[in-house]
Amino acid sequence: MMSVKIVSDSACDIPKELADELDIHVVPLYVNFGEESLKDGIDIKADDFYERLISGPIHPFTSQPSPGDFLEIYKKLDGDNDGIISIHLSSKLSGTFTSASIASEDQSLKSKIAVIDTGHVSMSSGLCVLEAARLAKNGADMDTIIEATNDFSSRAHFVGLLDTLVYLEKGGRIGKARSMLGSLLNIKPMITVENGESKEFGKARTFKKGIAKLSDFCHQFDQLQSLSVVYSTDSDLAIEFSDSLSSLLGSKPIVSRIGPVTGTHSGPGTIGVGLISKI
Repeated sequence: MMSVKIVSDSACDIPKELADELDIHVVPLYVNFGEESLKDGIDIKADDFYERLISGPIHPFTSQPSPGDFLEIYKKLDGDNDGIISIHLSSKLSGTFTSASIASEDQSLKSKIAVIDTGHVSMSSGLCVLEAARLAKNGADMDTIIEATNDFSSRAHFVGLLDTLVYLEKGGRIGKARSMLGSLLNIKPMITVENGESKEFGKARTFKKGIAKLSDFCHQFDQLQSLSVVYSTDSDLAIEFSDSLSSLLGSKPIVSRIGPVTGTHSGPGTIGVGLISKI
């Protein structure tokens, strides 16, 4: 039986086992160390990436997949489906959505293709993809999944707690003076995504207080549809924090590693939450 096929990108930080289980086709973004261009999750894995990020002499930069990268996947799926829905991180943070849109208009494709901008990043986008994939697996039609995914996006939220401002400064996201001041004061920055753009959520004087703020943020919602804890380098902390939030869902939240693309900007030591509220 044919079904709607789901395509996404590596910046959504979807755990590989879930992508495989739900037949999600993930197109990698690129992490570039100087002239060396590596496909996220394929040419470079998280462990190697963070080691190079911390100790390497070159700070990486990221780039979106080309339209050709998307076209390769669309052609692979073409015809043997009831449509393709390509769901991606915020178009204000990456050109990934644009590349997917260009590829979807290729005249050689027979399938109907819809490209969706979630307006989110990491697992606040990834959760939208997972919910869409579950609908597809259960036989929902294309229009139903598109409408539902846009609804999921409207109820999605992300907050990240960074250990340092250094990597935001290296990536040009903030100025050097602000980074140095934050380091001197030992401030732990917190970021969110609003209207598709990264914004400051708040600050914490210690990492422990930052974790408490993340917990408070999750508890402010009366009901949650889905929840994920994301981390860059400290898996033990992520699992412990995830366990502490289990009562909000009645089950353990998804624990997902922040991949090289998001990690280029957030750096090691980051932990965060992505969620979709029920209201």
